[in-house]
Amino acid sequence: MSIKVPYMRKNTPTFLTISAIAIALLLSSPPLLSNPLLLQPVQAQTTSLSFRTPTPANGMTPTQQVDTLTFDAQGTASSDSQSPNIANITNGTIQLQLDPSSNGRMYNGTIINGTFTNSSRGGDISFTAQAGNENYLVTTPCTSSDSNSIILTNGTLDQYFLGAVECSSSQGGGGNATTNTTTQSSSMT
Repeated sequence: MSIKVPYMRKNTPTFLTISAIAIALLLSSPPLLSNPLLLQPVQAQTTSLSFRTPTPANGMTPTQQVDTLTFDAQGTASSDSQSPNIANITNGTIQLQLDPSSNGRMYNGTIINGTFTNSSRGGDISFTAQAGNENYLVTTPCTSSDSNSIILTNGTLDQYFLGAVECSSSQGGGGNATTNTTTQSSSMT
């Protein structure tokens, strides 16, 4: 089969003929980049994160006083992050009750900021909070075990609590929301 192109010589090699036809087709069609639907920017996908104690964690002070700790923290991670295994904890609430068996003092407070770090051994959270005019640092792994260790530090004293910590994510940013509950090592981003 021979394609006749009026402006080509009779002995023109096939490759040149096909190239000329391809160029002619490209020049006669509208430019590919003129379609605004093809120029949509790629949107970074954000993930909403949640970290909480499903039940109060129990702790013991050096004076043998039983305390309880509960928290509910939120954060976000972005798919375009420079560090895909680290996410930000941005806010939340914390409650510390001293000796609840004898109606001890209860301190409600706010979570200021923190991080979630996902590694091969599992997820860990660390956040700062303020309750009862004190600043605290809370560190714990994500696990459903009731014997999980939660460390509450106020700069001078470390207090240990035992309780489960649920870490979950919900993806958003252009699609259906999905929820994944994490108990050990699952990527949050």
